[in-house]
Amino acid sequence: MRFKIDVNELRSSSGMTRSVADGAHTIPILQNTLVEAGADEVSFRATNLNFELLAKVKTVPEHVGTTTVSAKLLNEVARKLPNGSLAELTLNAKGDKLVIVAGHSRFELPTLPKEDFPAMAFEDFTSTFTAESGVIRRLFDKSKVAISTDQTRKYLNGLYFHVCESPVHGKSLCCAATDGYQLAKIEAEVPDGAEDLDGVIVPEKTVQEVVKILDRSDARVEVSVSETKFRIATPLLTFTSRVVEGNFPQYEQLIPDNNPLELNAEATELLKAVQRVSTVSQQETRAVELTIEDGRMSMAVNEPGYGMAEDEVMVEFHHPVHKVKYVHRHLLNIVAQLATGRITFHFQSDIGPTIIEGDSDPRALFVVMPVRV
Repeated sequence: MRFKIDVNELRSSSGMTRSVADGAHTIPILQNTLVEAGADEVSFRATNLNFELLAKVKTVPEHVGTTTVSAKLLNEVARKLPNGSLAELTLNAKGDKLVIVAGHSRFELPTLPKEDFPAMAFEDFTSTFTAESGVIRRLFDKSKVAISTDQTRKYLNGLYFHVCESPVHGKSLCCAATDGYQLAKIEAEVPDGAEDLDGVIVPEKTVQEVVKILDRSDARVEVSVSETKFRIATPLLTFTSRVVEGNFPQYEQLIPDNNPLELNAEATELLKAVQRVSTVSQQETRAVELTIEDGRMSMAVNEPGYGMAEDEVMVEFHHPVHKVKYVHRHLLNIVAQLATGRITFHFQSDIGPTIIEGDSDPRALFVVMPVRV
């Protein structure tokens, strides 16, 4: 095996596979990237048995072949080679070393047999459709803020990717996530072919990887779903993941339908103020207290032994004085998703769930539970 590749492409592909390969796994082959030089492309593949990423680079190898090499070492080498240079990768005659040469630099990395490298079991996908990458990225990125990290409720450790019936927009492609204290529901138009999509729970790690992949691509993506797998593919990248087993809760029941107290504010100013008062909080569960009266909203955070912070923004609120507390991290994450235009809070009471929406994204809805005052 011998091929040449632009260092920047090697760096990108090895970085993505490194993020999937399990460097702490007791099975050495799962710490490796499978490097395969084909007729007109080179591919880099990594898996931890729950996820698999395949990255392709268009190039014409001098000699085809396949080997596996440490994902971490390959990426560390690529990161330290000069930008814009050309790297030559060669598998030695014994097949036990991958030689990397770029400029005056030369590396020999140990390999493991390609036969030991596992592949995720293939299966037929029940739903496959194409969509704009920005549509899928938005659904995943905005809803991920509410994914639960509670390992005792695995079915909440991901987002629910499904087709829902929106009261305003009708049938919609939806992502929903909740940790019991906050909820995100993000909608989009249903792409052709997705009308009968089977709902699946996409794991948090997969969500993070998909967002990173789609940050790098503006091409249309192919989305495939089965009872046990989720796959997203661009022309040069394919990411396959197991889905979370279990049934996602009836989250629509968590969205209140009678929140008469409405507040409007400028989203950018509100976000900056929440960021400022959150500076003194050393605990993720520390609360920020809001006091709303006379066209302004005061906010305060008090961290015993560390400090306190207060700030204020102008708002539209035509109701009696209202006080409410939220976990500062919940409020900060949600407002950051609606950080331009006008943002609207729909309060029920100081202890009832609050709906938060914004005119920058009319098909994004968030619910957050207050902390008892």
